[in-house]
Amino acid sequence: NRGFTETFTTTKIDPLKIKPAPGFILEVEEKPDKIKFTAVEQGRKASKCETLWMSSGYAEIGGGTEDEYLRRGLFTWVTGMLVKRLLERGLQPLYIFEQDNIPSRKTADKLFYDSGGREFAFYLKKSRDPGPQGLGGGSN
Repeated sequence: NRGFTETFTTTKIDPLKIKPAPGFILEVEEKPDKIKFTAVEQGRKASKCETLWMSSGYAEIGGGTEDEYLRRGLFTWVTGMLVKRLLERGLQPLYIFEQDNIPSRKTADKLFYDSGGREFAFYLKKSRDPGPQGLGGGSN
């Protein structure tokens, strides 16, 4: 992983921070190999968080919000609901994003807090080091 610094942070989800968004309904799609939570307003899909892959013990999550719905807490809501469901199923959620991805960092800061070593959920923060090769990665 030349060009990246990786930091693992063990956190615990705060269920009190998962707040429904007024005027939106929550659609849930659950299959053996994928789970997706979507915030929908009048038939329009505004924000989603879904499993990107799942194993017997872990699940990587990712998603996003349509531009016109930004800064309404929708991604925080759908992410919190997905993490809660994964934990209920005994899976460890992995939330992976670049350290300079401010919206993803805000979502993580809103939902998770330092668990003092008790591992419930954690996310991996990647910080970009463009260096002379201009290496970088995608963000959620």
